[in-house]
Amino acid sequence: MSSLLIVRVNMTDGLLPAAFQSTDFPQTLYDIEICVTNLRELPADLDMKWPPNSIIQVEYSQLTVVPLVLPRLEPYYLALTGNPLTEIPPEVFEVQGMVFRSISVMTI
Repeated sequence: MSSLLIVRVNMTDGLLPAAFQSTDFPQTLYDIEICVTNLRELPADLDMKWPPNSIIQVEYSQLTVVPLVLPRLEPYYLALTGNPLTEIPPEVFEVQGMVFRSISVMTI
């Protein structure tokens, strides 16, 4: 498996399902896209479970802050378009090797 797309999904309490937080999460995934969901936060330890240096898109969801786990995953492509973000930590702009960053249509 190389891509995981979660689109138009209502997650219980706006949290990532347990299966996507497993230590057995496929390390061959390089494209993780979560779009048009009610996801409001990400677990702080995803960088210990998800593969680094991948494409991560969390778009049109309910994130109000950028979880610091995202820069720790060192994605080369990060898209956070359409979330009601109220702040963006500087770490998002300090990821080595990131070639694409999309942060738009937000509350700031």
